[in-house]
Amino acid sequence: MSKLIINIPRYRVKITIANKRRVSRDKFLSTLNELIRVRTGSRISRLFRLAVSGRKFQKVLGSSLATLIVLTNMFPPSDGTAAAGEAEIVAIETTDAPIETTVVRRIPVDGRLSITQGYRAFHAGVDIDGVTGDPIYPYTSGKVSSAGREFFLGNTVRVKHSDGYESVYAHLDKINVRAGQDVTTADKLGAMGNTGHSFGDHLHLEVRKNGGLVNPLSVLPVK
Repeated sequence: MSKLIINIPRYRVKITIANKRRVSRDKFLSTLNELIRVRTGSRISRLFRLAVSGRKFQKVLGSSLATLIVLTNMFPPSDGTAAAGEAEIVAIETTDAPIETTVVRRIPVDGRLSITQGYRAFHAGVDIDGVTGDPIYPYTSGKVSSAGREFFLGNTVRVKHSDGYESVYAHLDKINVRAGQDVTTADKLGAMGNTGHSFGDHLHLEVRKNGGLVNPLSVLPVK
């Protein structure tokens, strides 16, 4: 006589099995990534099999249940084509559903976005007002492609993003990152400044897609 009791919140399943043969418990242990199907058996056994393989039942069990125990001699075969206790095990692989991700964007400074000079002819980006020392952030995650001093732009950080985008942060007072570094919107690229060809404290921001200039305001989360 064998007993199997499964305690689940709001559920209690108790199964009692009478079996003349002594069977090793290890034969009936399987991982949750395997469902056991018995080819022969009574209508009751087939009904139990359908209930166990249902999505609602699997959801109740949850992924934290270490193993699922199935005793193959639960019910005698109804058609007499197989001996009692004989079963065929068929493994069914399960795959995890893809995890949806969201692209996070932000303005590259703390506080309110104040544009002192916009995107237009002969000005490849936008100038964002601030004071020397204000932290500068990438508008979205990416990898630093270069970080150093450039002739006109002064201390500059360039970040490559997905889908062919690249952003440029110029006239920085200090640079806090290095080429090849992965950055997120929480990482400080440097501090606002007045280096290079500049006439006051501000951040010069440029954005390119596949090498061509685009208006930075088209990618920033602003109305």
